[in-house]
Amino acid sequence: MFEFQHLWWLICSIIIIVHPWIVYPDDGGGLRLLEMSVPSLADPRDPLRLSCHFTMGGEELNSVKWYKDEEEFFRYMPLQNPAILTFPVAGVHLRPVIPSSHSHNIYYSNNYNSNNNYHRNGVIGDDKAQLYCSKSHCTIELVNLTRVHSSGAYKCEISSEGPTFRVVFSTTNVTVAAIPKERPRVTGLKAVYHPGDIINVSCMSSPSEPPSTISFLINGKPPPQSGAVSETIHSHPDQDGLVASSATMKIPAEKSLFLGPSSAMELRCVSQIPAVPQIPPHHTALTTIFKSPHSYLSNQTWMEWSKNSGSRNSHIFSLYLISYLMLQIF
Repeated sequence: MFEFQHLWWLICSIIIIVHPWIVYPDDGGGLRLLEMSVPSLADPRDPLRLSCHFTMGGEELNSVKWYKDEEEFFRYMPLQNPAILTFPVAGVHLRPVIPSSHSHNIYYSNNYNSNNNYHRNGVIGDDKAQLYCSKSHCTIELVNLTRVHSSGAYKCEISSEGPTFRVVFSTTNVTVAAIPKERPRVTGLKAVYHPGDIINVSCMSSPSEPPSTISFLINGKPPPQSGAVSETIHSHPDQDGLVASSATMKIPAEKSLFLGPSSAMELRCVSQIPAVPQIPPHHTALTTIFKSPHSYLSNQTWMEWSKNSGSRNSHIFSLYLISYLMLQIF
């Protein structure tokens, strides 16, 4: 019985000591995390902005910390000197920072290069109002992102000074991928096709990373088996490591593919990145028409026929013209 009471008092003592540290963001008082702004998809060609907004609720700020996959890479402690500490983490390259004249604010310099050389004596640019840490929010930027090493779970953690020692945090998963900047480009499609023609088209995507895959749709459906679609081919990486993708399609110009009174066919090229499903597909749609043998007669032929017919056969010409127009429609 004595051992049980001793264990009980030990558990109660631990709870009393630990309780001030266990705080939820929406408890209604003291330190609260208002918003964490981190995109779920980041383009390696652009800086990645991470931002946390919070309210101290009358408490004193101890620190703001940023983590990637539970590894701390940035710490802001306004009551310490230096106020900022950074830690090396794979795939994380912070935009250089310079101290400001304000005691509780740290601003970020616009002056950096691809070699990560810090320009601490540079002039702070127009982004000064958005890029800083204070007692109400902390915004940082990452540069030189890579898909493999910079993707991951980014966490913002804010803590207050004693006696409460509150801790609040939020986490967002970030995927780094180079999104195609333009729609895919279709070449080789003619304005008009006739019986016996071959539809021979190519489609190329805008550079991306991971590479795109190319597919074709005819009137919203996959091409018929009578056609041949090549495998997607990838180009050599460009200076940014991005790859363009291309594919070709050859298919007989069959009358059944051209629909409606105008005998039109819609060809659509679809470029998508299966490895990153949150990137929507990119489409390019073009329309072509089909003309049967009776439409080969040119306007010049009609004019010559009408001229040679004379007034005596004008009514025959009119009937022939009406028949011709009806065939074009039906």
